Amino acid sequence: MRFDPFATGLGLFFAIAIPIVVVGYTRAGGPNGLIIVLGIVLGLVAGVLAAIWLAHRDGNLWGGPQL
Repeated sequence: MRFDPFATGLGLFFAIAIPIVVVGYTRAGGPNGLIIVLGIVLGLVAGVLAAIWLAHRDGNLWGGPQL
C-alpha cells in the first residue's frame, strides 16, 4: 500500500490544527491568538515531518510483506 506524502502531510496538518484552533477560538474567555497560532504551527510541523518521512520511505508505511 502506497500513500502520497503531500496528501498525508496535509491530512495530518488538518487533523492536528483544526481541533486546536477551534478550542482557541471558542474559549469561554474569548478567542486566544496564542492557542490558535500554536495549533497551526504544531499542525504544520507534524504534517511536514510526516510528509518528509513518508517521501523518504517512497510512500510505504509498512516495510514488511505486502498483502
